[in-house]
Amino acid sequence: MSKNSEWIDWLKENLNWIVPVSFLTLFILVAGYYVWYISGERPPTYASALHQMKLKHPVSVAVTPGGDIYVANTGENNIEEFSPNGNLLNQWGGTGSKPGEFEEPFGLALSPNGNLYVTDRNNDRVEKFTSTGKFLLQFGGLGIHPGEFDSPIGITVDENGNVYVADTGNNRIQKFNSKGENLLTWGEPGDSPGQFQNPWGVAVNPKGNVYVTDTYNNRIQIFTHHGSYISSFGFKGKAPGEFDLPTFLHIDSSGMLYVTDTGNYRIQKLTPAGKVIWIYNAGKNTGMIYGLSLMDQHFLFAAYYSRSMIAKLRLHNLGELIPF
Repeated sequence: MSKNSEWIDWLKENLNWIVPVSFLTLFILVAGYYVWYISGERPPTYASALHQMKLKHPVSVAVTPGGDIYVANTGENNIEEFSPNGNLLNQWGGTGSKPGEFEEPFGLALSPNGNLYVTDRNNDRVEKFTSTGKFLLQFGGLGIHPGEFDSPIGITVDENGNVYVADTGNNRIQKFNSKGENLLTWGEPGDSPGQFQNPWGVAVNPKGNVYVTDTYNNRIQIFTHHGSYISSFGFKGKAPGEFDLPTFLHIDSSGMLYVTDTGNYRIQKLTPAGKVIWIYNAGKNTGMIYGLSLMDQHFLFAAYYSRSMIAKLRLHNLGELIPF
């Protein structure tokens, strides 16, 4: 008997289990494709670079409800304000340690009344300005005690005007009132729940929970506004939901997260529990992406540090099944 005949006889004898297993395997593969690579929302597309912005290594961006754009122009140690189309409206700052000056402005946060907070990284402080750049106050200073900082980076303001700062060098989060008075401090070095390795980004969701990019631990940690640990997600990798040095994050009005996965040269949008909605792969040619901010749920502005520009990304409607 030929080998082909033996193979056909074996196939006939085992067809009763080969067919179901084959269909099951196919189903798993297809289902896995749709679960891991398809969401109900299309990833953003590159809209434009606002080239009329004359920038040098911008780190953060914050968009007002009216659409004006504040940029931490870190390489020039100043803050610049632009129209939605990139026309310069205002600028202030300069190199130094006096009130209103900077040594690497890094994080930006708008308060509900329109004031702008800036983490002045190498001066180990936070500065507060009006919407037109008038200096209001500063708080901090180098140290390890509550209210002091070591290289503060991320910053956000909740709906009550409380200010949360990623005290990066001290591996902790600090909470202040609008006067700069320390209310709460939590965290320490490590990789256990509630510990940090160089936290960069901090944001508060509509429920008042605090999300922190625990950058060197390659994860996002979630806390109550009292600093109590809730949960975390993510670890080092390139798959959806994994990270390589996540830096900044933004939370929209529905609680969705936008995270700059800096080492993977991409932005990920995730649910509050960490499920991936889409991934925007910018690619290595863009260099490092840091801060980001939304405009009217239609556009996402991202600071391309290496290319010294702000990129405008167009967000799309729900319902289109598009693979990552």
